[in-house]
Amino acid sequence: MQGKPLAELMINLPEGVKINKGIEVKNQSGQKIPTTVSINGQKTTVAFSQPINPEMKLSIFMKGVNTPRYSEIWQYQVYAKKVGFTQEIPLGTAQIQTYP
Repeated sequence: MQGKPLAELMINLPEGVKINKGIEVKNQSGQKIPTTVSINGQKTTVAFSQPINPEMKLSIFMKGVNTPRYSEIWQYQVYAKKVGFTQEIPLGTAQIQTYP
């Protein structure tokens, strides 16, 4: 499975957390990567217009994140889908902290 290009990223948001202004993806040079973002409840899918080379480093910017409470640590799971595969591959858990 290694070496296959990346087709999609999936982010499972914690209950009550919402993304109101979309998601932007940039490469290591700061150039925006064309994507299609869909949000269905707590599951967000970022589909890349062109498959992403496995060596490329990406930055994911979630814009307009709203949470039901401040002063919390929010954890969400991130998955990938590689070209030619239907199964989601768990990448790990990301964490953000909000402040009042």
